[in-house]
Amino acid sequence: MWTMLLVPLLSLPLLPTVIPMLPLPRALARTLRYYSAATVYLSTMSLVGGAASFVSLVLNGLGQGYMTNYYVARLFYIVASRVCGVKVRVEGAEYLERDDIDGAGRVKENLNGVTTGPAIIMNNHQTMLDILVVGKTFPRQTTMISKKSIMFSPLGPFMLMAGCIFIDRANPTAARKSLNEGVTTMKRHRLGVWIFPEGTRHQSPTPSMLPLKKGGFHTAVEAQLPIIPIVTENYWWAYRKGVWGFGEDGPNELRVKVLPPIPTVGLTIDDIPELVTRVRDQMLIALREISRPGPEPHAGDATTQLSVPPAPEKSPLPSPPPERAPQPIKGVPKPVVPLPSSVEAAPAAGGSGGRHPVPLAHSRDDSAETAPSDSGSNGTEEDEGMVLVGRPE
Repeated sequence: MWTMLLVPLLSLPLLPTVIPMLPLPRALARTLRYYSAATVYLSTMSLVGGAASFVSLVLNGLGQGYMTNYYVARLFYIVASRVCGVKVRVEGAEYLERDDIDGAGRVKENLNGVTTGPAIIMNNHQTMLDILVVGKTFPRQTTMISKKSIMFSPLGPFMLMAGCIFIDRANPTAARKSLNEGVTTMKRHRLGVWIFPEGTRHQSPTPSMLPLKKGGFHTAVEAQLPIIPIVTENYWWAYRKGVWGFGEDGPNELRVKVLPPIPTVGLTIDDIPELVTRVRDQMLIALREISRPGPEPHAGDATTQLSVPPAPEKSPLPSPPPERAPQPIKGVPKPVVPLPSSVEAAPAAGGSGGRHPVPLAHSRDDSAETAPSDSGSNGTEEDEGMVLVGRPE
């Protein structure tokens, strides 16, 4: 009986690898691979979440409850990265090291000479796959700020025992109170905090981010803790609804870049808008730098548009066309202005007193002329493409 239950469970992690080898239509194989990989990932999360509750109880008994997140995160990464076949490659991990914690994971009593300590970690948020990044990079003596609904997920019980700060986004007053209590706890126990500052998941074919919420920045300024941005590459090409492309259409790793700490010492609430802009700009630059374009979609498969279109190259502006002399409108005769009687009556110089008509013909190359209007004011025949017509008397 137990064998019949364990064999399918133990063979479940092999499904994402075995399915592409089966003689199935590509669309069906892709769908099966996606759902099997998602099932493996969520099952791993549930199993580790259950074990985490036990780990949390033990660590709380040893007086190291705030190290629970660190150990559970590492455990999840070790298991999930192997069963799902996805690795996380980190650049800049040295910025997450702390020298205020001893080898046993306790905060040092003597902080003389300490140069690094707790920080506010800010990570862009795309999908549930970000928990792999958390598992690989989560610092010691750090907790999390999370939305209240996560409390009821498989990870909720251990996060609660690990000191996670839950925010009720539907109640701003309660959320602010939770943050204030969290700042007090952070200062007392020298805790860092992990935040997803976008406030919700955001995924798109091109590297982009939502506007950042200000709650985490208020926490950083009030606690006077540095902000350490962590940027996960845009992996839309490899994982989205219906697609699991790791190891099939692309590499089986995620790129992550940890940016240098941004100090907040001396900053006030008035500096928060500028701080938000600075952090988001740095994260966007890094996101575009480390994100890779996905492979070209397979011929005939319109639903596998995995490639991220590169930014179009800027072409030089075309030179302006040479100026041309204004041309008269064809088919419209030039107006003939009647010669005043005083001019017609003037005798030709050196003549016998006879009248000589003055030629009034004009070349077609002349510009539009100004003629007296019926109302006595001057107007033009043509003005910005509009023909001006005088009102009838």
